[in-house]
Amino acid sequence: MASVVGIALLFFVLEMVSMYGGHRFGGGLVLGQILQGCREGEHSRCDPLVGGGLDQVVERMLGNGEHLKEDGVYGPVPAVRVAIVGGGLAGLSAAVEVVKRGGSVVLIEKTARLGGNSAKASSGMNAANSTPQLLMGIEDDLDDFKSDTIKSGKGKSLKELVDVLVEHSADAVNFLQGHGIDLSNIVQLGGHSHPRTHRSRSDGKAMNIGWRIMSTLIKYMEAQPSESVQILKNAQATSLIVNDAQHVVGVNVTVTQKGESGDNIREEMQLFVDAVVLATGGYSADREGLLKEYVPEIRNLATTNGPFATGDGVKIAKEIGAGLMHMDQVQLHPTGFVDPKDPANPTKFLAPESLRGCGGILLNQKGERFVNELTTRDAATKAIMSECDRLPLEIVKRAGGKINGVEVVEGNVENNDNLPISAYMLMTEEGIDKFDRTIAKFYIGKGFIQRFENATEFCKAFALPEDVVVDVLENYGKQREDPYGKTVFPVLFSPHAPLYALIVTPSLHYTMGGLKFSQSGQILRDNGEPIVGLFGAGEVTGMHVFVFTLSGLVPTEYTALPLIQRYSPSKSCAVLRFALPSKDHVLGLLCGQYLAVRAQPRTPSEQPIVQFYSPLTPADEFGFFEVVIKHHQAAPGSMPDRMMSLPIGGTLEFAGPLGGFTYEPNMYEKVGMIAGGTGIAPMMQIIRTVIRHPADNTHLSLLYGNAVEDEILCKEELMYIAETRENVRVHMFLEQPPQRWTMGRGYITEEAIKERMPAPGTNSRIVMCGPATMIKVMKETLHRLGYADHQLYIFNETAIEDATAQS
Repeated sequence: MASVVGIALLFFVLEMVSMYGGHRFGGGLVLGQILQGCREGEHSRCDPLVGGGLDQVVERMLGNGEHLKEDGVYGPVPAVRVAIVGGGLAGLSAAVEVVKRGGSVVLIEKTARLGGNSAKASSGMNAANSTPQLLMGIEDDLDDFKSDTIKSGKGKSLKELVDVLVEHSADAVNFLQGHGIDLSNIVQLGGHSHPRTHRSRSDGKAMNIGWRIMSTLIKYMEAQPSESVQILKNAQATSLIVNDAQHVVGVNVTVTQKGESGDNIREEMQLFVDAVVLATGGYSADREGLLKEYVPEIRNLATTNGPFATGDGVKIAKEIGAGLMHMDQVQLHPTGFVDPKDPANPTKFLAPESLRGCGGILLNQKGERFVNELTTRDAATKAIMSECDRLPLEIVKRAGGKINGVEVVEGNVENNDNLPISAYMLMTEEGIDKFDRTIAKFYIGKGFIQRFENATEFCKAFALPEDVVVDVLENYGKQREDPYGKTVFPVLFSPHAPLYALIVTPSLHYTMGGLKFSQSGQILRDNGEPIVGLFGAGEVTGMHVFVFTLSGLVPTEYTALPLIQRYSPSKSCAVLRFALPSKDHVLGLLCGQYLAVRAQPRTPSEQPIVQFYSPLTPADEFGFFEVVIKHHQAAPGSMPDRMMSLPIGGTLEFAGPLGGFTYEPNMYEKVGMIAGGTGIAPMMQIIRTVIRHPADNTHLSLLYGNAVEDEILCKEELMYIAETRENVRVHMFLEQPPQRWTMGRGYITEEAIKERMPAPGTNSRIVMCGPATMIKVMKETLHRLGYADHQLYIFNETAIEDATAQS
C-alpha cells in the first residue's frame, strides 16, 4: 500500500470491522514516509549497520538505483533498513512491503514464534462486492457496508477511512486469494446487513483463517535472503534509541536464548536503523499495568489474548514522549469459550463470531433467548452481562472440573463467586457444517463443545427447564417478528434433533486505544508533532477512533489549496504546483488515482467549473503536488483559462481520491500505457513510482501521441528512463513530425499496439488517458485485438464518454 489512507486502520485484525489488504498499502505507506524522511535528511547520523551517513542515505533514495561512492563511482543502492517490532499481521504486512520495495527488515518478535493474536483470528474478513460474493449470487452494497461500519463505531469512525476500507475491501480478498488463500465461504455476522464475512472452506484441516493468512506471510518472510530479512525471536524491544534531535534512530533489544546447560542467556543488542515500526499489538493481557491504570473496573475479566499482549509498544514510545489516545476504550468480545473443567482460567479461547453467524443461538440460565445473536459485539456483551448469571457449580462438578486448582466436589465449594457470568450457545448439525466440522471437532476435543442427542439430554446436563427450551427451539425463526429483532435465521432448530452446546463469557478482546498517530502512520507527541523515524501499525495505535488526519484531501469534500508555482515545459502546456496544508501532508491518493478540481464562479451568472486531473507527482510526495494542463487556445472561462489566470497564492478547490485503478508494485507482470497530450500525467505517476522502488520488476510499455514535438511533456525524462531502465519502453507518435523524427509518425497504430503492448489475457493491464476521440479509437482497436474490458482501464472514463457524446 503507498498512499495516505491510515496505516493503523488498514491493518485491522481479521475479526475487526474489515481488512483492506494491509499486505499492500500500509507497509508501502510506512516505507514511503521513511524514504521521504531520508530525502529530507532527517537521519543525520552514521549508521554502522546500514553502512553510511546522511549523504549516502540521501543518495540512495534518489530513485536512480545507484549511489555515489567516496571515489566518485556509482554503485548499487544500499537497502533502507527498517526495524519492525512485532510479528503479527500488522508487523508482517509492513515487512512484506518493505522487502518488496527493496528495503531490508529486522523483525523483532518477543515470543518463540511469529503470528501473535492475528494467528488466532477465526471468523474471517469482511468485504463487499467481492468475487466470491458475485459467484455465490450474494447481493451487497458498498453504502450498506459503510453504514454498518459507521453504526458499529458509534459515531467515532472517520468517514473517509471507512470509505477507503469498504471500497477496497474486495481488492483485499482478491489479493489474498491470489496468494492461494481460499476465502470462498461467506456468512453473515453480527452488525452486518448482508453476508460478507469471508472464510475458508473446510479442507479437512483444523486451521482457522487467521493462521492460514499468517502462515502464508510467515513462509514468504522466511524464504527471503538474509540480506533482506533478519528475524529475531524471543527478542524483547526494551527501549527506543533517539538522537540529539529526538529523532528515533534505533531500538534496544534483549534476546533470550537457551544455553548449553539449559539456562536462559540474555544478549543486549543495539539496532540502528532508518526507521522503527511498532506493531506490538494491544494490552488486553496487561492486567497490572495499562489495564489497571486506565480501565481497572474490567481488568479482572478473562481475556482472549495471549500473555504477550502487554502493550510494549505503547510503553516504550510513551517513554520518549509519544502521546496516547482513548486508552480506556477496550472491546469485550461476547463469546470466549468457558471450559467446564477449568472455568476460572483467566485466558479463554475465542468462540468465533462465525459460530453465531452459522446459526448459533444464545440462552440464559432460565433456558430463554435474550438477544439478537447477530447484533454487534458490544450489544451482545451487554445483554449477556445483564441477562445471564454466573456459571452454576453443578455444571463444573458434573464435568469433574476445578476452580483455581481446587476440584469441585460435594460441599467443598460453597458458591460460584469465582465463576464467570456465562451464556449457553446451541448449534445444529447444519450449523456445525456451515461453520467447519473439522474445526468444531477440535473444539469438541478440547471439551469446549458438547454434543447431545436432543433437547432433553441438553436440558438435563445443563439443569434447564425442558419446556422453556423446547418452546424456544420450536418457535425460533417461525414467528412473524422475532422478539429480539433478528431478521436472518441461518438454521432452524428441532428439540428432537442433535444439539451442540457450548458455554461462553464476555472476555477482553481488542484494545481500541493506543499511540497517537497521523494518517500516514507516524507516531505523534501529545501536541501533534510527529516523532521522526517512528511509525505504528495495527492495534498499538488508537486505531478505531482515528482523529488525526494528515491527508491533504478527502473524496467527499472540496479543500481550497493555494497555487505556489507555475511553469511551462512547452508552448501549449503548463505545470501548476499547489501547496498542501503543511509539509507533513501528502495528497492522499494511491498511485493511479486522480482529482476533482473545482473553480468557483466569478459572477452570479456563472456556474462552478469542475474538471478532473491526474497529479504528476508520486503518491508519497510531501507538502505539494503538481498537475499539468493544456492551455493553448483554451476557451475563456474554461478550467485551463482559470488556472492560467490564477495568481500565485490564489486557490482552487480539490477533492479526491477518485478512480477505480490503483497501481501497486509487482501487482502486474506488465502494464501497457497509451497516452495523448496531457494524458501523460497518470502514466508519469506510475512510471516514477516504479523506478523509485528497485524491487519493482513490472515491465512498462508506453505509447505516447502528440500533434507536434513541442507538445511532448516530460520528453527528456521519459527518454532518459527508457535508456537506463530495462523494464521501461517508450515509443512516441507525432501527427506533424520533423524530418529528423525517428519514432512513430501520425496516430498510434494497431501495429504498434500489437508490437509493444502486453498480449491479451496475460497478467497485465492496459491503461489509457487522453483526448476523447483518441481513447474511443484506441478502445475499439484493443477490443478488435482481443482485449477484454477487465484488462483495460481508462482514466476519467465518464468525462471522456460525456465529451464523446457531446461531439
